[in-house]
Amino acid sequence: MNEELYNRLVEVAKTKGTITYSEVAQMVGLDISSPDDRREISRLLCEISKYENKSNRPLLSAVVVRQANGMPGWGFFNLAIELNLYAGNDNATYFENELKKVHDYWSNQHSRLG
Repeated sequence: MNEELYNRLVEVAKTKGTITYSEVAQMVGLDISSPDDRREISRLLCEISKYENKSNRPLLSAVVVRQANGMPGWGFFNLAIELNLYAGNDNATYFENELKKVHDYWSNQHSRLG
């Protein structure tokens, strides 16, 4: 797992924010315009969210969104379906709820630690 990316996503979650795929790409040295690099970004985010799911935490990759519409990409929703967390019937509502869970979980961790 890419620990630098993981730690950055945790920091974003602690502040109840979001980060764009372009920002993630730049951080890990990938080109968002390259289909291969976009697949690698997806793989990295999937790995992080699977780790979070196994640890009984919400999907941390919910904080990563498209700049154009503020929503995650299809990979986020497909992973949630694969993990039996989402039935696939309302992406906007599922995303809103999962993002809130991520923000609540990590901002509470921040309060306890800080």
